[in-house]
Amino acid sequence: MKSKTFRKLTALMIAVMLVLSMCFTGISAAAAAVSDGTQVVYLKPNSNWKVDNARFAVYMFEGDNSQWVDMEDDDADGYYAATLPEGNWEKIIFCRMSSSATENNWDNKWNQTADLDIPDGMNCYTVKDGTWDKGGGEWSNYTPEEEVDPSIPTDPTEATTEPTEATTEPTEATTVAPETTDYYLFGFINEANYGCEEDYENIGEYKFVDGQLTATFETASYVGVKTGDNANWYMTDG
Repeated sequence: MKSKTFRKLTALMIAVMLVLSMCFTGISAAAAAVSDGTQVVYLKPNSNWKVDNARFAVYMFEGDNSQWVDMEDDDADGYYAATLPEGNWEKIIFCRMSSSATENNWDNKWNQTADLDIPDGMNCYTVKDGTWDKGGGEWSNYTPEEEVDPSIPTDPTEATTEPTEATTEPTEATTVAPETTDYYLFGFINEANYGCEEDYENIGEYKFVDGQLTATFETASYVGVKTGDNANWYMTDG
């Protein structure tokens, strides 16, 4: 007949085994690659994997169910991305594929990682330098940089600085007639003031070049001739 001590030891061992079984099951489930069809994973291949124009793919499996997905580096930043199809994948494998074949299968595979779990909060696997097959690597979190709108200033001060003097007050070129000996037409030309004392912004509209100026008056106009500094005025007959 078994002693009470033996029965207690047996019960204790069974309890410990149940606890360990629950722990291992929990770890496996937490690390499974659960995807709703929007989860993106990234691969940073080492220099070995990049040779010979290799392409890259990710393989995932769950029991007898498996699927391949191509990986692309659309922004040429050295990180290859793929969206995992919807599923509760047990493991994923990153693969270096033949550059001469477009179909993803094990015959066209050159190198591969080990069977990997995706740790919580991480999405990028970096292949360890100098390795080829199942040579190790590490997980990290990769966040793609957002595209920059060229119309939005990258320097915050550009958008918040006070208006410059050129936008708030007329500059010297527009408030003071330039000191020059060139001659201009001025007056009421084609129903608008041109080159008058209060309107220097359009002083160059009717400028004499080598002593000559050809102007077309579409409506009745009253003109004179002056220098840009207003020092010399010559009235015409109208």
